[in-house]
Amino acid sequence: MDERRKYPRLSSNFSLKVQPSPHGEGTGENVSQHGMFFFHDGPLAIGSLLDLSVRLPGMAGSIDVKGKVVRCEAPTSGQRHGIAVAFVNVDPDTDKSLTEMLNAL
Repeated sequence: MDERRKYPRLSSNFSLKVQPSPHGEGTGENVSQHGMFFFHDGPLAIGSLLDLSVRLPGMAGSIDVKGKVVRCEAPTSGQRHGIAVAFVNVDPDTDKSLTEMLNAL
């Protein structure tokens, strides 16, 4: 399959905190400079704005970024809900941190 995204996503298993959310945490599947896909215990409404705190294995600290839910997939075969977010209002320091994180993958 051809990669049609403007910013390719890199697969990586990582943990993240998700707020506001009654479940509070998710498990990352992939990430790009401008968004990510993660699994979450409950559905999140499309258009919801989230505060995300991303921590990759071996990474000191975390990256805090705001995201807008652009897709919510129903769970299948015992999996959790799949959530796609686009990063929004990314300041230059966070953008630099995302670049460094992606380069380390």
